[in-house]
This record gives sequence, structure tokens and C-alpha cells, in this order.
Amino acid sequence: MPASIDITPSPRILSVLGDIDFKVWQCLCEIIDNSIDSFNSETFNNSVLSPHGLSFGYKPEIQIKLPSTSWSRLNVNNSLVIKDNAEGMTLESLEKSLKAGWSGNDPITKLGLFGMGFNIATARLGKKTEVITSTKGSKEFIKVTIDFNELESSGHFDAPIEFIPKKADEMQKHGTEVRITKLKTEHLKPLFQRKKQREILGKIYGRILLQKEIRLEYDSQKCKPFEHCIWNENRTGKSSSGPVPAVIPINILLDEKKFCTTCWNWLENSESNCSVCGEDSNIQKRERRIKGWVGIQRYFHADHYGIDLIRNGRVIKELDKSFFYWQDPETDEMELEYPRDGFQSLGRIVGQLEIDFVRVTHQKDTFVTTSKDWRDVRRAIRGDGPMQPQIAKSRGFAQNDKPIAKLFSAFRSAKAGVANLIPARSNGQAMLTDPYIDELIENFKEGLTDYQSDERWWKLVNQAHIEPIMPIDPEDPFEPPVEPVVPDEPDEPDVPDEPDNETKPDHNLSQRYSLDLFGGINITVIAEKCFSGDHKNGFTVKLGGPILTFTYWPLSSVFKEKLLQPADFLINELAYHFHTIAQNEVSEIPITAVELKLREKYFPDLHPTLSELQRKVAVFQDDLIHHFKSKISSFKINISIINNIELAEIRKKLSQNENFDAQQIEQALEKGEFMSYASFNVLKALTIEHPQLVFDGDFFSKKWTSKEMDTEMKNDLDELQSFLNDIVWFNENSSAPTGRLWTARTIRLSGSIQILEKWRV
Repeated sequence: MPASIDITPSPRILSVLGDIDFKVWQCLCEIIDNSIDSFNSETFNNSVLSPHGLSFGYKPEIQIKLPSTSWSRLNVNNSLVIKDNAEGMTLESLEKSLKAGWSGNDPITKLGLFGMGFNIATARLGKKTEVITSTKGSKEFIKVTIDFNELESSGHFDAPIEFIPKKADEMQKHGTEVRITKLKTEHLKPLFQRKKQREILGKIYGRILLQKEIRLEYDSQKCKPFEHCIWNENRTGKSSSGPVPAVIPINILLDEKKFCTTCWNWLENSESNCSVCGEDSNIQKRERRIKGWVGIQRYFHADHYGIDLIRNGRVIKELDKSFFYWQDPETDEMELEYPRDGFQSLGRIVGQLEIDFVRVTHQKDTFVTTSKDWRDVRRAIRGDGPMQPQIAKSRGFAQNDKPIAKLFSAFRSAKAGVANLIPARSNGQAMLTDPYIDELIENFKEGLTDYQSDERWWKLVNQAHIEPIMPIDPEDPFEPPVEPVVPDEPDEPDVPDEPDNETKPDHNLSQRYSLDLFGGINITVIAEKCFSGDHKNGFTVKLGGPILTFTYWPLSSVFKEKLLQPADFLINELAYHFHTIAQNEVSEIPITAVELKLREKYFPDLHPTLSELQRKVAVFQDDLIHHFKSKISSFKINISIINNIELAEIRKKLSQNENFDAQQIEQALEKGEFMSYASFNVLKALTIEHPQLVFDGDFFSKKWTSKEMDTEMKNDLDELQSFLNDIVWFNENSSAPTGRLWTARTIRLSGSIQILEKWRV
């Protein structure tokens, strides 16, 4: 077996070295793409779950585990983990996958185009990457370590490789784990906006997650696949050519062309050899086909409209609006055609187009729009001529009958009525925006069953009138809300005028805040922490349009007496400022509701929700299992403290999932190689029996060096047992919340989790 593998970059990487500025979600996507490509077997249809929820069967699953509970506690030596339960890699395929610039993927059917993408993405996240992989039939894991600092200092590209024997409860395990350390902490800050990142990933991979039935978890919570809120395809509008369905399916075969799978180059029909490599051995005939749909969203929006452009199930460009421009062939100038007719800022044409044959940029954030393939897509979907009939006629074009032109013709009007699928107010004017519509949208996004179909919207459209909920300007009913102009974020926040106090920027609180409740409104917070002195209120606020300067004194009595955090006060001030800028009626959106949204989106750890507590418990449990598995080879576990019912369940799992006989099961128990199937009750019993395993300076920061338990150690152990008891109670009762006592115990659990997090390294 080799001691290392060669990952020397191929010459092709030279052409992309200048284009490597990946955002943090793009880095994750590079790794997720490879996992999705690995799910290529039809056997992924059944699942066997361990008691703590990890899949050991064939239900496709990708998990992203954050390196810390919050960005402020992030340490460069923490680990960011992305793992899947796909088929895993052999040594040969692993070596090819890690070679920068190499790609064995077919760009027409696979997501992971560039071998260099993995190296660039992981290097953007941290300086050290471990890849651990195994196939189902293998008895060992293959582990490769890529330490960029060491590679650079040594001057070669040989990454060390290890072969790690599987433990008894890992024999059937397969898949790949990417573990990134020596983290670039500043670049990772957006990762901790958990809800936002789940929404991004749910949008990017929504179509493929649904099609392949893959579960994508971000920090122990599922990324919900995004779906557009569109009218039923049976609803219609009217155009001069007749009725037009609200949703038009797309399945357009442009042609078949020769394609070089080595260079990813399309050939002309007259060419027999690839113009790039000069070879003919890897030339195949491929379809250039456009698939998907375009349609009408149930609501108007200033930004959320346009066409999602997809390659192999992944959204490359979200809400692309280029199809709404007509390019004058004589001047090459682009003329906006939609939205218009009195509501220029509000649109509702949306769609999803799979255009796998069009090349994407190296960052996979857009398609190459200078190519002939892109021009052919544009011609097939929106046409060469103007969508407006009179302008088309005056410019010498025939009537445009392409899909988007049909939707434009039938639904361009902003008049209320069934024909346009627009509800009316009591005065007959169109209800393009309204708090009631916002409520329908929010409930759809939350996944409430009664709000998924368009029936409620259809009833609203068919009503003769509806009482106005918000005042409107009768002179200009289509005037959209004015969005505030937000200046560019400063590189370094200005220091508030507090000359007598030493201050420092608080990067946890300083950021740009926005809420779906208020459309395009953004508020930039510049937060400063004063290390000395006091203030009667504990903080000050200075407002300047969309900028809020928040200065606080942590030594003030208000933080000691009220048990409140600076974020508690900032949330309150932000909620009021959003309310003021949006000119919101408190009767429609209470300030408390705004505060709750801010807490949920930006401060989930401050006063965690039930789902956030469930996530934290799952993360702690998973960490404990992983830690025990790393220790059992050098420590003998006392299994006699596990009750017979739990032992019987573990034996059953080892028999079913690992195909062990009675002797092999007892050997696994004796070695402690059963943690994958241990319930939390078992983990708790083992922790109390062997506290030195967790008080080792690795799991908990405190390290016990003495064999005899002193008073301090006994106090720590008593406290730990109390915390673990809270988790046991929560696991048994979290699914049925009732009564004040349940609430009090859950609050106590929240405190226990916070202390355990403080204890962690």
C-alpha cells in the first residue's frame, strides 16, 4: 500500500487561478456536488437508523456539521465536517478526485465539473483537510490529509495516506467525510446564520433533493427544498391568440451535436476532430435539450421574479431577469420589456430551466452568456423579437409566440380580475401588495398544508371586493414601496463618539439585517463594545437612515441585574427601527412579531426555540458518540452498567446491520465497538461511569489528571449528571409540550446546554 498519493496540479489549473474567490456557501456546494454525484446507485431506497438518528442504510443523506455553536466561540482548531453515506471511493478514485485540475465527471450529467474546485473550496475554509472514505465491502477507511502549509513548505504535492481498520459497528458503513481544520474564522462567519444558509442550500438543491430523495442536513436540521409559489397549470389568462395556461411546461430539443467529453467542447457537424485537443476518440452525439417550465407567481414582488437556470438539478443562477430584455440587433442595446404598464418594479413571471449543455463559469454562479448555446436558449424561450406586439410590428418582427412572450401577452396587465389572476380591493383597484397576501406567502413558505395549493388565492381573486387592510394612494395604486438606499458597508465601523472609553468593534452584532416582513429594507448595524466605564442605560443608539450605531457598556448594572445580553437590547431597537422605516402599522405586524423574527434569524442561541434545542441536543449526542469511538481503542469500557433492555437492543442492531453472529456480537461489546447503536441513556451511563473520558481536555476543556476524585471533581460530576438527566428528560418529552412545568424544565434544559457548551473545548 502507498504511504502517500500525488495531487500535483495538472496544467489546466493555470487557466482558473485568477478566479477563486468563493463565498462560503459556494465552498460548501463544491463538496456537496461531489456527494450528490456519488449517489448513483438504485439501491438507495431503504434506511436503517441508529437510535441517535444517523443513517446506516441506503437512504441518501448529506450532513454538514458546524465547527462551533457560534462564531464568537469559533477556534481555528475546530472542525467543519461534511459527510455523506454514498458509495464511497476506492484509493484510485480518491487520488483522481483530489488532483487539482483533474475531472473524471461528465459535465452534461454530473455536478462536480472541476477537480480543482474541491481544493480551492477547502483551502478557502481552512488550511488543513482530511478526507475519510470507504466503500461498503471494504474493511478499512482510507484517510488522506492535505495540509496546505506543509505542502507549501515541503515543495511537493504528496499528501499522506492512512488505512484505518473499521470497528465492529462500522463494517457496513460507507461514504465520504470531509473534515476541515486550521479554519479561516473570518471567512466562516456567515455559516452561523443557520436559517439563511439552509434557505440558500434548499434553493440551490431543491429540485435535485426532491428528485433523488436526498436528505441534506445543515447543523442537524433539514434543508427544506425550495418550491415556487405558482398558480395551478389549469388557471389561464387571455391573449390575442387565445387562452394561455398560467404554467407552460418546457421540453425543447434544439438539436443533436458532437461533443468532446475530454475537453467539454461542442463541435460543428462538419468537424470530425475536436478543435481543442485534436482527437476524435471521445466524441459523442449529445442532445441539446431545454427542460422545465415558466409560469406566473401568485404574488407580485420587487425582486422575487425571474427564471432559475439549472444544471443537472442544481440552481446555478437564481431569478435571472435577462429574458425580460430585448436586444436591438441594430444597436445591441438592451431594452427592458417586463415588468411595465404601471408597476415597473413588481414582477411575477418565474420559471425553472434545465440547460445542462450550456457551459458554466468556474465558480458555478452563472452560465457563460457569450456562448452560442446560451443564445440558442434565449432564442427558444423568449424569441428574437420584442414581446410587445406593436413594437414588434414596427420593427419588422412577426408576433412573438415563445413561452415567456405568451405569458407576457396574457398576464402583462395589472388590472384586477380573474382574467389576470389579480384580486381587487373594495374600490375595484388591483391588490398587488397587502398584509393578507404577505400572510399567504409566509404560510406557503412555512409549508402549512392548507396554503400549498392555490385555492385560497383563487377564492381571493373571485371575491367581488375585499376591505382594504392598508391605506393606498388612489392617485397611483401601482406605486411600489420605496426602498431605502443602503450605503456600502464600511471596511471598519466608525468608532462612536465616546472619547473617555476604550472601545472595540463587536463583529458578532455588526452586520446588515433584513427581514422578509419588510421586503427590500436593510439596516446596517455598527456595534461597539466599551471595555471601561459605565452608562445608566447600558447602551446608546444613534440612528442615521438605514444605519444604526449601537454602543454598549458590559460593566453596566443593567447587564448584571436584568440577566440580559447586549443582543436583547439591540433586537428591541432594531425591531422599532424596522417598524419606523417601513411605516408599518403595529396592528398589522406587531413589534413583538418583528423581534421574534430577528431572534429566529440572527440570534437563535439567545433564547432558543424548541427546534433549536432539539438541534443542540442532537449535536451534543453525536459529538459524544464520536468522542467515545475515538477513545475505546485505548480504554476498556465497563458494559455491566448498561441495563439488559438497552443491551438487547444493541445486540439486535449488531445482528441486523452488521450480520454478526453471537460470538462476534459479544466481542464487539467487550471492545466497546457499539457506540453507533448506543442510545443517549447508554451514553449517559458510560459517561458517569468513566468521567475521565470526557474530562480529558479534548471533549471538555477541563482535564482530570488525578485518579482519586477530589471535591471539585465530585462537584463537576454531580453537575454533569444533572445536565445529562435534563437531556434524557427532553428526549422523552420534547415531542409533547404541555403545561408550565414542561416549560420550566425546558428552560432548565436550555441552561444546561449552555453550560455544557461553555465546558466544551
